[in-house]
Amino acid sequence: MSLNMRRIAFALTVTVLSALVIGATGCAEKKTGMSLEITQPHDGAQVSTSAVLVVGKTVPDAVVSASVNDDLQVATFTQDGEFSFAVDLEEGPNFIEVITSDPYDNQASVGVSVIYNP
Repeated sequence: MSLNMRRIAFALTVTVLSALVIGATGCAEKKTGMSLEITQPHDGAQVSTSAVLVVGKTVPDAVVSASVNDDLQVATFTQDGEFSFAVDLEEGPNFIEVITSDPYDNQASVGVSVIYNP
């Protein structure tokens, strides 16, 4: 075997072994495609209480935060992807935005409008 052929064989062996190690440890894997859904309250809901329960689902192990009218109110870590928390409302229309991110810096956000009429 010529010297060039040995170099190529060595490079291929290193490449294959590196791929096996990275695949086994998961060090180079990156998940993509965030999903986020608010199941409660529904967009356009009218409520008579000063707080509302926000319920939804995202990907497992995501960090979930919510803001109401641009004020951050809560941050929660979810292991199974399901979340629920109460947010305070101001009288009149309120925009609730839920933002989620995973350990790989993928993000998703969704919002609903809720009208508080005391």
